This record gives sequence, structure tokens and C-alpha cells, in this order.
Amino acid sequence: MVEQGYTIGFANFDERNSFAVSLREGLEAAAAKHSNVTLITRDNALELARAKANVEEFVNLPVDLAMISHIDEREGGKLIVPLTRKTIPVISVIHAIPMTTYVGLDTEQAGQVIGEDLAKWIQANWNGQVDKVLALTNMRAVNSIPQQIGAAIKQLLSQTQLDDKDVLYFDDGGLPEITSERVRDIIQSWGEFHHIVVIALGDHIALAAFEAIRALGREADTLIGGMDGLDIAAEELNNPDSHLLYSLSFDNERFGERLLDMALGTLQGEKVPRVERVPFAYLRNPLHTP
Repeated sequence: MVEQGYTIGFANFDERNSFAVSLREGLEAAAAKHSNVTLITRDNALELARAKANVEEFVNLPVDLAMISHIDEREGGKLIVPLTRKTIPVISVIHAIPMTTYVGLDTEQAGQVIGEDLAKWIQANWNGQVDKVLALTNMRAVNSIPQQIGAAIKQLLSQTQLDDKDVLYFDDGGLPEITSERVRDIIQSWGEFHHIVVIALGDHIALAAFEAIRALGREADTLIGGMDGLDIAAEELNNPDSHLLYSLSFDNERFGERLLDMALGTLQGEKVPRVERVPFAYLRNPLHTP
């Protein structure tokens, strides 16, 4: 019997982002194991217009199933309307879209680990004192990113001397050059503070913040963390004197395989979970972490 072929479209949230690239590579590796799967990948590049164009392309091909990862979570429901009109099933990836199957990361668990690890370092090196927290977020992601940052800050509030009025949530701009400029201005305005925690949700953003802080000569005043566990942060993460403390990582191969399993299950009429959260693989720490 001839195996039925499937065309699957994947629109990634931003191919300039190392995490997004790793995500796509894991999916491509999983798809390559299935001779009956044709995977078409596109880049939303953090832009709604690009995301809409990619959705229209998937409709016109047409694909048998679409995987959509778009950072503007407020627009997700409207974004996929052309797909739902054509009864093309949709899986939302990383950023949840209403009325779709969702495959993402366990952001709450990640945030708890981040907060706990930061608190250990702060207790050991700053006697539990935190003057300010700069939480670098993206205001278009109204659920996934706030959930992770919120879990981290909850741990800091319970385990250090942090006051919640000293937490500043600030849009990172999505690109390293924008992040660097914004972080520089904020750290300059905090000249009287010497126990500052910066929480970022990507290694490229964390490193941009780190470079801005180092250029100001404020590294000793600041503790920074990112999320990806990718090679771009490896040098700093393996430096016991660096204040880039951690980078959560995920198993991109495992994530890609689970994502493709959910897609094939959907296409073959199987009952699949409406929400699937993949845990992070490990926490990378430099040698000076307690």
C-alpha cells in the first residue's frame, strides 16, 4: 500500500533568533525521517505582514497542515482565519493561538528554575540584596513570556530582599542592536544601584544586554541570564568570572519529533492533546554557581 503524502508548512517566528533557528532545525531533522512528509518553512521575522503573507501562501499551495509561530499573540486568532476557512488544521508553536493545538515549552517550570538559580547566586554573592530587576520582555507576547518571567520573579521575591516595586518590565525590541541601546540607557539611569538583575528570554538578547553593560563598566553591578543554551553564549557561560549566569536549553531534536508526531497524528485523525508542553533539557551554569 502506498503511504499517503503530506505537505506541512511551518512559519517560524524569527530566523534571526538562534532559538528559532534551532527550533526549525529540530523540525527539519524530524521531517527528514519521514519520506511521505514535505516540509515547507517560512520566516515571519517578527512582522505581522510577513506572517499574513506566509499564511496566504500556505492556503494557496495548499498545505495539509500549518504550524504557526508568531510573537504577536493578540493577532494570532485573526492571523489563522484564512487557514480555518479552508479547514486546514493549525498547530501553534511556542506562542499559543486560540482554538488551535498548541506545542510549546514548559515556561512556568523554566521560570521557577531561573528564579531559584538567580536567588542562590544572589544569596551567596550579594547577601540576598537586589536593588533592581530589569525584565526584558516583548510586549506582543502577552502570555508565554510574561508567564516565564513572572515565575522567575516570584522566586526572587520569595528568596531575596527584592521589592516588587523595583521590577521594571521593558520591551527588548526583538533585535540585539535595539536591546543594547535600551539596556544602556536604563543601566546609565541606575547609576546609584549596584545589585541589578537582568532577565532575558534569549541568548542573543542576553548577550546584547551583557555587551551594553560591559561597555559601561557595570558588569560587577549586574547579574544576567538568557535562554537557549546555544553556542553563541558558550564562551561566557564557561567563564567562572562572568556575570552571565545561566542559559536554559531545550532538546531541539526531541521538540521537533514531538511537534511532527502531533502534526501526523492530527492529519491521520488520531486524538492528540490540545496542549503539549516540552520540558527544558538542562540548565547551564558557569563554575561559580553554588
